[in-house]
Amino acid sequence: RSGARKVVITDINPTRLELARKVGIDHVVDASKQNLTDVMKAIGMTEGFDVGLEMSGAAPAFRDMIDKMNNGGKIAILGIAPAGFEIDWNKVIFKMLNLKGIYGREMFETWYK
Repeated sequence: RSGARKVVITDINPTRLELARKVGIDHVVDASKQNLTDVMKAIGMTEGFDVGLEMSGAAPAFRDMIDKMNNGGKIAILGIAPAGFEIDWNKVIFKMLNLKGIYGREMFETWYK
């Protein structure tokens, strides 16, 4: 198999959710109104996600992503978490998750655009 089986985006911003619908995201989830576990069951997901992009920097969203990842999953961390943010490293280690921070020469020039 190649390509994504299920593409799911979560957000709480109506504008970004609508943009996701317009570009053809399979499953657009308003995280302030829907539980991701329920969504996963409804779309027939029996395993977690293989790839996650955490862009909010919100500690609860990142922890939830870790919980919803498949063993060996990859998470790109693009959001800036608050100081003192803690995660359960046991979950990261025993799920064999690969966490990667962002980088790029234009990152700070385009951050707020």
